[in-house]
Amino acid sequence: MNTVETLRALQAAMAAQGLDAYLVPTADPHGSEYVSPHHKARAFMTGFTGSAGNLLVTKQDARLFVDSRYYLQAEQQIAGSGILLMKEGLPGVPSLSQFILETLPGQTLGLDGRCVALDQAKAWAKAVTVVDVDLISPLWQDRPPLFTGEAFRLADHLAGRTAQDKLRDLRSQLKAAGAKAMLLTDLMDCAWLLNIRGQDIPHTPVVRMFVLAEAESLFLFMEDKAAAPIQAYLKELGAEIRPYDAVYAFLSRYGAGDTLLVTPSLSFALGQPLLERGVQLTESAWSARSRNFKTPGELKAIREAHIKDGVVMTRFLRWVKEQGGTGLDEAGAAARLDQMRLEAGCSDISFTTISAYGPNAALPHYSAPAQGSAKLEKKGLYLVDSGGQWPGATTDITRTVAMGPLTRAEKAHCTLVVRAMLALMDAAFPRGMDGSHVDVFARRPLWAAGLNYGHGTGHGVGAMLSVHEGPARINYGQQNTLPFQPGIVISDEPGLYFEGEHGVRMENLVECVELPTGMLGFVPLTMAPIDRDVLDPALMEPIDIRRLDAYHALVYDALSPYLHGEDLDYLENATQAL
Repeated sequence: MNTVETLRALQAAMAAQGLDAYLVPTADPHGSEYVSPHHKARAFMTGFTGSAGNLLVTKQDARLFVDSRYYLQAEQQIAGSGILLMKEGLPGVPSLSQFILETLPGQTLGLDGRCVALDQAKAWAKAVTVVDVDLISPLWQDRPPLFTGEAFRLADHLAGRTAQDKLRDLRSQLKAAGAKAMLLTDLMDCAWLLNIRGQDIPHTPVVRMFVLAEAESLFLFMEDKAAAPIQAYLKELGAEIRPYDAVYAFLSRYGAGDTLLVTPSLSFALGQPLLERGVQLTESAWSARSRNFKTPGELKAIREAHIKDGVVMTRFLRWVKEQGGTGLDEAGAAARLDQMRLEAGCSDISFTTISAYGPNAALPHYSAPAQGSAKLEKKGLYLVDSGGQWPGATTDITRTVAMGPLTRAEKAHCTLVVRAMLALMDAAFPRGMDGSHVDVFARRPLWAAGLNYGHGTGHGVGAMLSVHEGPARINYGQQNTLPFQPGIVISDEPGLYFEGEHGVRMENLVECVELPTGMLGFVPLTMAPIDRDVLDPALMEPIDIRRLDAYHALVYDALSPYLHGEDLDYLENATQAL
């Protein structure tokens, strides 16, 4: 069936169930940002392949809700389907929640409760009747099966803390809250707590599982195949292994008067039955906040990984700048970079590489097609946003480079973005400030030029976990995020995007540290040259040039011992003082 036929089939199934609307989110039972192919139901229903977005189907129509990262991509991919595109964030365009609450009151909303957060469903239930029903599986005849890989133990020296120590900390949280148990549903929390990693989500080395910890017991709901290689280790932790799907029935052991600590990713399917039995659910941010503050062992692994990653990126940048006009396309460039990382020791890339030439870089999360992607010419800008999963560390870097002559506008926009990235990297600020406060350091140069960008400036990054790790973030539009403290690793990635013309983004990962003044600030973790060919020094202030030269001195010192021949020559030239 094509998209139109699939939507009609869903509407027929809705009618049979007496539903007025049906939600198809981008989600799995763990609230994961990146989901396995099995859970890409929204992509199946719409043809839109972006990593975020929600489809709402009613009796009359279908609407796809996306944020500013995906306006252009979604518009292109749903063309001709009849789906209405809802560009969240634009004036007059309601968010998904606003639309449900304001347009569907008194009606019945169906959804797969395993893939919708309890808190979200409860908010909608104030206006609509929420029905937990899976209508997608019967329509998706060739749905990919759930994949289970073998789990492995992360060495204690890479984690910086033993799992036993973390479990003691968890149980102190139970005691303080008077709770019977803590239920972890976020896969990053589970992997972090137990010091294990896996292969169950593409590019995110986690194990598909739930963790239920009581004062004297530890229950892990996971597949036998995943647990087998680390069975002895899990036994040392006192863990009892249960089948993955058994968690739903197992939670019936809790009833009225019991308190459970849960995380924001708790699903409607897991949480609603607990509420109906009178269980008190108390949300805990302990695990998410704890893994945001990296241990000395984690930071050591992260710094070492960025040196290896920087060597790969420098070799790639030298190579790709020579490929304009040779017939190389975006997909080919991405494949080359991915392979270089794997050959250098990465277990996987950390997300699908964004390889975008010319106008395609105006889509912040552009995905180059495997066949027929744009060829890199000997002019204009090429943007590459990529990363790797190294032992104990996750990397994420964006560079925009000149493939040849640039227009005045291209140089001006690149210069502004580099100035913005360097300004945030060099910021100093008092304790207690969060990402909504420090965002202005990056945006000030762009705002002064009457420009802005729709995405956040920074996101937390895991330690061989998800490339996007909350709650740390940098975005003036998101208040009350995690206040900065030393040990937080976060991205610094301003950008500018001009539809049909070009896009620019530069990204370094940085570590929050205490400065000699007692203030907080950042030091760069990412080590790779910024292409000076994209810059117009006449548009830079003296402080901008000093910042760039200081960063390039760090890059040269860090990478030069590991590069040779043409790669070393390139590094020497690329990091010369401006």
